[in-house]
Amino acid sequence: MIYLDIEETTMSNITLRKLQSVSGRWAARNFGDKRPTYHPLLGISEEVGELCHAHLKKEQGIRGTTDELNAQAKDAVGDIVIFLADYCNLNGFDLQDAVDSAWSEVSKRDWTVNKDSGFVKDALADDGMNQCIDDCESCSCEKKSDADIDKEWEEVLRDDDDMFFDDIGRGQE
Repeated sequence: MIYLDIEETTMSNITLRKLQSVSGRWAARNFGDKRPTYHPLLGISEEVGELCHAHLKKEQGIRGTTDELNAQAKDAVGDIVIFLADYCNLNGFDLQDAVDSAWSEVSKRDWTVNKDSGFVKDALADDGMNQCIDDCESCSCEKKSDADIDKEWEEVLRDDDDMFFDDIGRGQE
């Protein structure tokens, strides 16, 4: 029989990897190891429905106070993450790696710079920084290399970070 110690049931500031480990043991104890891998997806769907319900009712100002509906929404978000950890366990994914990988890609997008793809590099290339795609030898453009575009992209991201930190008061006494 699989038991969780009291420390594992009262953790705060838990990492996604630790949550996945602990919730995997909890789920195996409560539901067994041989359940279908789609079961957590059904739980996620149910919880997304509860989250939408709480949000809608808060927007409409009915069926509960703002505090009650916020509590319901917060509970649904937590349950969604736990079901995601269970889904990852059953499918052999590392939830932390999945989130890290996704954030690494998502964080490179800036929809204010490029409304088509969100990729800053595409916007820089489309902005005359890389005008000629085919045969540059026969045209008069000043095609920039991928390395030049990468350097300009890094400058854009650095400027973005500086503006963000300025907005939140970095360096202000």
